[in-house]
Amino acid sequence: MSKTPAIALIASSLLFVTRATLAQPGDDSASPATAAEQDADMCTSSYEHAQVMMKSSSGQPARLMQAREQLHTCLRSGCKDWMVSDCSRWLPEVDARIPTVVFSARNTAKRDLIDVRVTTPGGEELAARLDGRAIEMEPGEQSFVFVGPDGAKVERHVLVREGEKAQSVAAVFDAPAEELAALSPATGATAPGSDLGPKTSTSTLQYVGYGAAGAGVIGLGVGAVFGISALMKKGDANCDVNGECDEPHLSDARSAARMSTIGFIAGGVLLAGGLSLVLFAPPRVTVVASAALRPGGGTFGIGGHW
Repeated sequence: MSKTPAIALIASSLLFVTRATLAQPGDDSASPATAAEQDADMCTSSYEHAQVMMKSSSGQPARLMQAREQLHTCLRSGCKDWMVSDCSRWLPEVDARIPTVVFSARNTAKRDLIDVRVTTPGGEELAARLDGRAIEMEPGEQSFVFVGPDGAKVERHVLVREGEKAQSVAAVFDAPAEELAALSPATGATAPGSDLGPKTSTSTLQYVGYGAAGAGVIGLGVGAVFGISALMKKGDANCDVNGECDEPHLSDARSAARMSTIGFIAGGVLLAGGLSLVLFAPPRVTVVASAALRPGGGTFGIGGHW
């Protein structure tokens, strides 16, 4: 074999290998339709997955935060127009349904705690410290672990309600004994079951005083009514300058005047006595009180012992 054909054969072999290498399926330049097909598949997949995650099924709540991620994917410019239209319409609806929670913590001395971490039971950190911000959360039953500065943990199991914003999730830690001891003298706080100090109450004698004062007011009212009646009846008696009057009307006027006098006297005594009892009565008193009104006079009496 001559050298020229051998060289030509080697050159042809190298050209074939080079073309075969350039035509590999994984090369985008060799298959320009592959990237477009992948984008189309991604649009379709995100469109379908978003619809599944937006709905609850088999007793499981919707996965709204995951659905939102899928909706953002199908909003890409490479997706079909009708997909983009649906995803853009569903996105604000999903945002409105995603609940948020606000974590807070305090101790038994009623002091707010800030340096508290919140994690999932698996250890995923949700908040490095408590700052009052609302945090988005998937709806459904959730568990949160509050970790205090000293390592104390409080776990809360709550139902995060779909669509509810700023749902409060709070934890209560035990306060140090010295903090509780320092709090008690300043606020008057006492341990459960202990004496809460002096108590004030209304004594029996004061209740009697209220009743007597009320009866006194009624008595004064009766006296006023009979007094007015006596004046009217005296006017009906047609008395002249010599003091001569019609006897029947004059007798009625005198009776009304006597009742008026009794009413004023009894009412004044009852009112004064009642007010005295209300203002000055000592506690724990046994009292017996009686009052009587009659056309010819009245009586009022109070008795008791301390």
